[in-house]
Amino acid sequence: MTKNGWWVAGGVLAAVLVLVGGWFLGVSPMLASAATAQASAADVTAQNQTIGMKLAALSKTAAKQGELETQDVELQKAVPTILKPNTFSRRVYEVAALSNVVVDSWALGSATPYTAPESLAAPAPVPAATDGAASPSPSPSATASETVAPAPVSTAPKLALTDPLVTATNFAVVPVTMSVTGSQADVLKFASAIQDDERVMLITAVNTARNDDGTTTGALTGSVYTVQRQS
Repeated sequence: MTKNGWWVAGGVLAAVLVLVGGWFLGVSPMLASAATAQASAADVTAQNQTIGMKLAALSKTAAKQGELETQDVELQKAVPTILKPNTFSRRVYEVAALSNVVVDSWALGSATPYTAPESLAAPAPVPAATDGAASPSPSPSATASETVAPAPVSTAPKLALTDPLVTATNFAVVPVTMSVTGSQADVLKFASAIQDDERVMLITAVNTARNDDGTTTGALTGSVYTVQRQS
Protein backbone atom coordinates (compact mmCIF):
# COMPACT_ATOMS: atom_id res chain seq x y z
CA MET A 1 0.00 0.00 0.00
CA THR A 2 1.33 3.44 -0.90
CA LYS A 3 1.93 6.16 1.62
CA ASN A 4 -1.19 7.99 0.50
CA GLY A 5 -3.20 4.82 0.97
CA TRP A 6 -2.04 4.57 4.55
CA TRP A 7 -3.03 8.17 5.14
CA VAL A 8 -6.51 7.53 3.73
CA ALA A 9 -6.96 4.39 5.82
CA GLY A 10 -5.76 6.16 8.92
CA GLY A 11 -8.13 9.06 8.27
CA VAL A 12 -11.09 6.74 7.85
CA LEU A 13 -10.21 4.90 11.04
CA ALA A 14 -9.87 8.17 12.91
CA ALA A 15 -13.26 9.32 11.63
CA VAL A 16 -14.84 6.05 12.77
CA LEU A 17 -13.29 6.40 16.20
CA VAL A 18 -14.54 9.96 16.47
CA LEU A 19 -18.08 8.88 15.55
CA VAL A 20 -18.05 5.98 18.00
CA GLY A 21 -16.63 8.15 20.74
CA GLY A 22 -19.22 10.82 20.02
CA TRP A 23 -22.02 8.23 20.30
CA PHE A 24 -20.90 6.92 23.68
CA LEU A 25 -19.81 10.26 25.06
CA GLY A 26 -22.60 12.45 23.73
CA VAL A 27 -25.56 10.86 21.95
CA SER A 28 -26.06 7.80 24.15
CA PRO A 29 -26.13 9.73 27.48
CA MET A 30 -28.53 12.23 25.93
CA LEU A 31 -30.87 9.44 24.82
CA ALA A 32 -30.73 7.88 28.30
CA SER A 33 -31.48 11.26 29.88
CA ALA A 34 -34.41 11.74 27.51
CA ALA A 35 -35.81 8.32 28.43
CA THR A 36 -35.41 9.10 32.13
CA ALA A 37 -37.11 12.45 31.62
CA GLN A 38 -40.03 10.79 29.84
CA ALA A 39 -40.45 8.26 32.66
CA SER A 40 -40.31 11.06 35.24
CA ALA A 41 -42.88 13.04 33.27
CA ALA A 42 -45.19 10.02 33.21
CA ASP A 43 -44.82 9.61 36.99
CA VAL A 44 -45.55 13.30 37.55
CA THR A 45 -48.61 13.08 35.30
CA ALA A 46 -49.93 10.10 37.25
CA GLN A 47 -49.31 11.89 40.55
CA ASN A 48 -51.08 14.99 39.26
CA GLN A 49 -54.09 12.90 38.25
CA THR A 50 -54.21 11.30 41.71
CA ILE A 51 -53.91 14.69 43.40
CA GLY A 52 -56.58 16.08 41.09
CA MET A 53 -58.99 13.30 42.07
CA LYS A 54 -58.33 13.93 45.76
CA LEU A 55 -58.86 17.66 45.32
CA ALA A 56 -62.15 16.99 43.51
CA ALA A 57 -63.31 14.76 46.36
CA LEU A 58 -62.30 17.39 48.93
CA SER A 59 -64.14 20.04 46.95
CA LYS A 60 -67.34 17.95 47.03
CA THR A 61 -66.93 17.43 50.76
CA ALA A 62 -66.33 21.14 51.32
CA ALA A 63 -69.43 21.95 49.29
CA LYS A 64 -71.50 19.76 51.64
CA GLN A 65 -69.89 21.14 54.80
CA GLY A 66 -72.62 23.69 55.33
CA GLU A 67 -75.32 21.05 54.90
CA LEU A 68 -73.54 18.68 57.30
CA GLU A 69 -73.15 21.43 59.90
CA THR A 70 -76.89 22.20 59.65
CA GLN A 71 -77.74 18.54 60.11
CA ASP A 72 -75.40 18.36 63.11
CA VAL A 73 -77.17 21.32 64.76
CA GLU A 74 -80.55 19.65 64.20
CA LEU A 75 -79.30 16.36 65.64
CA GLN A 76 -77.87 18.13 68.69
CA LYS A 77 -81.33 19.61 69.31
CA ALA A 78 -83.07 16.27 68.75
CA VAL A 79 -80.82 14.30 71.12
CA PRO A 80 -78.52 16.63 73.08
CA THR A 81 -75.45 15.64 75.02
CA ILE A 82 -76.88 17.05 78.27
CA LEU A 83 -80.43 17.21 79.58
CA LYS A 84 -81.06 20.99 79.23
CA PRO A 85 -84.28 21.15 81.30
CA ASN A 86 -84.81 24.87 80.66
CA THR A 87 -84.67 24.41 76.89
CA PHE A 88 -87.09 21.49 77.08
CA SER A 89 -89.44 23.44 79.35
CA ARG A 90 -89.54 26.36 76.92
CA ARG A 91 -90.45 24.05 74.05
CA VAL A 92 -93.17 22.33 76.09
CA TYR A 93 -94.90 25.66 76.75
CA GLU A 94 -94.41 26.86 73.16
CA VAL A 95 -95.92 23.68 71.71
CA ALA A 96 -98.73 23.85 74.26
CA ALA A 97 -99.57 27.40 73.20
CA LEU A 98 -99.64 26.36 69.54
CA SER A 99 -101.92 23.44 70.46
CA ASN A 100 -104.32 25.61 72.53
CA VAL A 101 -103.73 23.69 75.75
CA VAL A 102 -102.55 24.81 79.19
CA VAL A 103 -99.63 23.06 80.86
CA ASP A 104 -100.67 22.14 84.39
CA SER A 105 -97.39 20.47 85.33
CA TRP A 106 -94.42 18.65 83.91
CA ALA A 107 -91.40 16.87 85.36
CA LEU A 108 -88.23 15.11 84.28
CA GLY A 109 -87.10 11.95 86.07
CA SER A 110 -83.60 10.65 86.64
CA ALA A 111 -81.62 9.51 83.62
CA THR A 112 -81.04 5.78 83.35
CA PRO A 113 -78.66 3.90 81.01
CA TYR A 114 -80.21 2.60 77.84
CA THR A 115 -81.22 -1.04 77.82
CA ALA A 116 -81.50 -2.84 74.49
CA PRO A 117 -84.94 -4.35 73.89
CA GLU A 118 -85.33 -8.06 74.38
CA SER A 119 -85.77 -10.39 71.47
CA LEU A 120 -89.30 -10.60 70.16
CA ALA A 121 -90.93 -13.96 70.71
CA ALA A 122 -91.90 -15.82 67.57
CA PRO A 123 -95.63 -16.50 67.10
CA ALA A 124 -96.77 -19.84 68.49
CA PRO A 125 -97.69 -22.49 65.91
CA VAL A 126 -101.40 -22.98 65.27
CA PRO A 127 -102.49 -26.14 67.14
CA ALA A 128 -104.20 -28.95 65.29
CA ALA A 129 -107.93 -29.45 65.66
CA THR A 130 -108.84 -31.46 68.79
CA ASP A 131 -112.61 -31.70 68.49
CA GLY A 132 -112.41 -35.36 67.51
CA ALA A 133 -113.53 -34.72 63.97
CA ALA A 134 -111.76 -36.88 61.45
CA SER A 135 -109.55 -35.15 58.97
CA PRO A 136 -111.03 -35.07 55.52
CA SER A 137 -109.67 -37.81 53.30
CA PRO A 138 -107.98 -36.81 50.08
CA SER A 139 -109.96 -37.36 46.94
CA PRO A 140 -109.36 -40.67 45.18
CA SER A 141 -107.64 -38.88 42.35
CA ALA A 142 -105.05 -37.35 44.65
CA THR A 143 -101.68 -39.02 44.83
CA ALA A 144 -98.98 -38.89 47.47
CA SER A 145 -96.92 -36.53 45.31
CA GLU A 146 -99.84 -34.10 45.09
CA THR A 147 -100.34 -33.83 48.87
CA VAL A 148 -98.75 -30.57 50.12
CA ALA A 149 -97.55 -30.58 53.72
CA PRO A 150 -98.09 -27.37 55.73
CA ALA A 151 -95.04 -25.12 56.01
CA PRO A 152 -93.25 -25.45 59.36
CA VAL A 153 -93.62 -22.50 61.74
CA SER A 154 -90.34 -21.24 63.15
CA THR A 155 -90.25 -20.96 66.92
CA ALA A 156 -86.92 -19.12 67.02
CA PRO A 157 -87.11 -15.65 68.66
CA LYS A 158 -86.93 -12.65 66.38
CA LEU A 159 -84.21 -10.15 67.17
CA ALA A 160 -85.38 -6.60 67.84
CA LEU A 161 -83.88 -3.94 65.58
CA THR A 162 -81.10 -2.13 67.44
CA ASP A 163 -78.07 -0.07 66.51
CA PRO A 164 -74.78 -1.45 67.91
CA LEU A 165 -73.50 2.12 68.29
CA VAL A 166 -76.23 2.85 70.86
CA THR A 167 -75.10 1.41 74.18
CA ALA A 168 -75.68 1.88 77.89
CA THR A 169 -72.44 3.85 78.13
CA ASN A 170 -73.35 6.59 75.64
CA PHE A 171 -77.16 6.69 75.59
CA ALA A 172 -79.46 7.62 78.46
CA VAL A 173 -83.25 7.56 78.83
CA VAL A 174 -84.99 10.30 80.84
CA PRO A 175 -88.63 9.74 81.86
CA VAL A 176 -91.06 12.62 81.37
CA THR A 177 -94.52 13.26 82.80
CA MET A 178 -96.80 16.09 81.73
CA SER A 179 -100.34 17.22 82.45
CA VAL A 180 -102.18 19.57 80.08
CA THR A 181 -105.75 20.83 79.88
CA GLY A 182 -107.81 21.80 76.84
CA SER A 183 -110.33 20.31 74.53
CA GLN A 184 -110.11 16.59 73.82
CA ALA A 185 -108.91 17.27 70.28
CA ASP A 186 -106.32 19.83 71.42
CA VAL A 187 -104.91 17.51 74.09
CA LEU A 188 -104.38 14.82 71.48
CA LYS A 189 -102.98 17.45 69.11
CA PHE A 190 -100.43 18.43 71.76
CA ALA A 191 -99.46 14.80 72.36
CA SER A 192 -98.75 14.42 68.65
CA ALA A 193 -96.98 17.78 68.27
CA ILE A 194 -94.61 17.31 71.21
CA GLN A 195 -93.43 14.05 69.66
CA ASP A 196 -92.82 15.74 66.30
CA ASP A 197 -90.97 18.67 67.86
CA GLU A 198 -87.28 19.44 67.37
CA ARG A 199 -86.33 17.28 70.37
CA VAL A 200 -86.91 13.55 70.13
CA MET A 201 -89.59 12.48 72.60
CA LEU A 202 -91.51 9.24 72.78
CA ILE A 203 -95.00 9.32 74.29
CA THR A 204 -95.79 5.92 75.77
CA ALA A 205 -99.15 6.66 77.43
CA VAL A 206 -101.92 9.28 77.28
CA ASN A 207 -104.69 9.19 79.88
CA THR A 208 -107.54 11.69 79.57
CA ALA A 209 -110.22 12.73 82.05
CA ARG A 210 -113.31 14.84 81.45
CA ASN A 211 -113.62 17.90 83.70
CA ASP A 212 -116.84 19.46 85.01
CA ASP A 213 -116.32 22.55 82.84
CA GLY A 214 -116.22 20.45 79.67
CA THR A 215 -112.44 20.55 79.24
CA THR A 216 -110.18 17.53 79.15
CA THR A 217 -107.06 16.95 81.22
CA GLY A 218 -104.47 14.73 79.65
CA ALA A 219 -101.74 12.97 81.62
CA LEU A 220 -98.82 12.15 79.31
CA THR A 221 -95.98 9.76 80.04
CA GLY A 222 -92.92 9.40 77.85
CA SER A 223 -89.15 9.71 77.53
CA VAL A 224 -86.49 12.03 76.15
CA TYR A 225 -82.90 11.05 75.51
CA THR A 226 -79.29 12.20 75.76
CA VAL A 227 -76.27 10.84 73.94
CA GLN A 228 -72.52 11.23 74.44
CA ARG A 229 -70.90 11.97 71.10
CA GLN A 230 -67.40 10.99 70.16
CA SER A 231 -65.06 13.92 69.72
